[in-house]
Amino acid sequence: MPQIRIWNDNTVPYKERFREQDINILPGKFIDMEADDAIQFLGTYSPIKVDGSGNPTRESMKMLRREFIEPLFDDGTNSFNASEDFKCNVCGKKCVDQEHLDGHINANHLNEMIDKKEAARRKGR
Repeated sequence: MPQIRIWNDNTVPYKERFREQDINILPGKFIDMEADDAIQFLGTYSPIKVDGSGNPTRESMKMLRREFIEPLFDDGTNSFNASEDFKCNVCGKKCVDQEHLDGHINANHLNEMIDKKEAARRKGR
């Protein structure tokens, strides 16, 4: 089963109880989950708490993003369904589709992008 990496893009730790487990993700860090569990975890509603002024608290915001982790062949270079059509221009990694390639670039190569406006837009996600 493929793995999905779930990143916490918030500035505070994210905590949630999911399937009888306490999930804790530190700010700027990630956890790996099975694909089916990760999709359900990302799709579950997490209520937003408000402070005394009625503003949402940063601690209750679910600011998570996913990154696909693909299974590799024995040589560790290519995924099972990788294609030359979705190859990273920086490191040569072959990805399954455009979404996977974008996730790889966002996680590893934003500082190397020539188009600084696009890099800034991707960082703001």
